[in-house]
Amino acid sequence: MTIRHLYSGRRALIIGVTGQDGGLLASQLLDKGYEVHALVRRTPAHPESRLKAGAGEVDPRVVLHRGDLADLASLVRTVNRAEPGEIYNFGGCGGSAESFDEPEHALETDGLGVLRLLEAIRICGRVATTRYLQVSGPAPFGRPDDAPQSETTAFKPDSPHAVAKACGHWLTRIYRQTYGLHACTVIMFGHESPTGPANGVLRGITLGLAKVVSGEAVAFDVGELLDYRYDVGCAAEYVEAAWLLMQQARAADCVLATGELHSGRELIVRAAEEMGMRLRWEEAGDAVLGVLTEAFGAAAGMEVGRVVVRARAAELPASVQPLQGDGTRAFELLGWQPGKGIDELVRELVAADLARQLALRR
Repeated sequence: MTIRHLYSGRRALIIGVTGQDGGLLASQLLDKGYEVHALVRRTPAHPESRLKAGAGEVDPRVVLHRGDLADLASLVRTVNRAEPGEIYNFGGCGGSAESFDEPEHALETDGLGVLRLLEAIRICGRVATTRYLQVSGPAPFGRPDDAPQSETTAFKPDSPHAVAKACGHWLTRIYRQTYGLHACTVIMFGHESPTGPANGVLRGITLGLAKVVSGEAVAFDVGELLDYRYDVGCAAEYVEAAWLLMQQARAADCVLATGELHSGRELIVRAAEEMGMRLRWEEAGDAVLGVLTEAFGAAAGMEVGRVVVRARAAELPASVQPLQGDGTRAFELLGWQPGKGIDELVRELVAADLARQLALRR
């Protein structure tokens, strides 16, 4: 799809460039010919060096600006210097569970941080010349009453992180309505890639199993993950859809999701077979064990009968609706729908994590 820019400038500012999504977007925008700027908390000592991050390295072509979502002055300074036509906010302080340990930090970053960023755009007089995208996951839906969840589903946040993300979402809409800022919101359901965090559902599985195959770990402990169901897609495709949303003539809100659910058990079986392991499940008291029944390919030589996966049985209330996205509006507005199926995504992550772990063990 070819998009004609409806406003001047191809300069973007990314918040959260060291994360999976921000890093993917930076690469995509550079390929499209953008001048890409990013807000980082620490600037490398040498301009030509790359900023190390959990998701990899920031492309050295990205112009880095020192600042923080907790510091309005640094945001104003960055917006003034970068003069971006587009601002993408992928910033965040972690997930729902972690936010109970630091609830004030969650609200400071994902709530007030969004307010400061929106205010920086207004203070710098760039409301008419800058487009803004606020990104969140499905956490604000909390424990929804219905499934799937769409742009009109009520928020029922159940953690400080979810409350903060809901705050950032609504602040963005308020600035659109009040000041006429071209401000979009996007809710991205699970989306993963080889550069994603190790605590992602699918990435956690492929990395955990790769450690077993490489000999770094004896078994993979997945906690209560087995019977939960997940809506997970390809991160690069979701980031491209976020860019498409920003190119529309009118600002809008979108949910990005596959709409398909896969249990943790299913994802483990798919990833294990891709690595050369076939498993059977055995119950042992409160535990569920994944026992190796056949080993081939990369797993050839592993002892049949050994426990590869350990899990805890979880009783899921029938009333709890899964987090399952409805991407109808994204298709209608952007012509977008996920292209990479779960099998292809599993193969991609398995190949990357297995190669990485085997290289480390050499």
